[in-house]
Amino acid sequence: MSASTFQIERALDATGHTGRTAYGATAAAATAVLHQPSLTTTVPKEYVHRASVAEVMLTGWRRLDATRFTVSAQWPRLHGFFATVEGHHDPLLVAETIRQAGLLLAHTEFAVPLGHQFLMWDLSVDTRPEHLLIAGTPAAPEIEVTCSDIKRLPLIHICRCP
Repeated sequence: MSASTFQIERALDATGHTGRTAYGATAAAATAVLHQPSLTTTVPKEYVHRASVAEVMLTGWRRLDATRFTVSAQWPRLHGFFATVEGHHDPLLVAETIRQAGLLLAHTEFAVPLGHQFLMWDLSVDTRPEHLLIAGTPAAPEIEVTCSDIKRLPLIHICRCP
């Protein structure tokens, strides 16, 4: 069983800016969840578009500045889909970790609503075999993510007047 615990750290409105939310609440009251204990639980599966908690690699994230974050993960020593290759983790785990990190940050830090679809055009990954060795404990990589070319859509207010 997985449980997520969150604490208030900063505020975002529906456009990803601090201030008032689209619902009129102060931003402090609508603060996103930013802290999870590393290696004890995964991030919510909905944030990374997975059907099962067992498919979630990410264990937490932390904002470094407006566009940079660290994301922590945990890779299983054995996995039903990602096969080990001669005592090394499958390099596809790297790609899946990056994919999940993008989705997580889009939802939690840039206010993309759950249920929105994502399309990845291109992803290329280089790995070094010595960094993928399977040890006696699960691997716990931490990646630094820099978000660039961020486009925000304007918040649309719908007024239903009689």
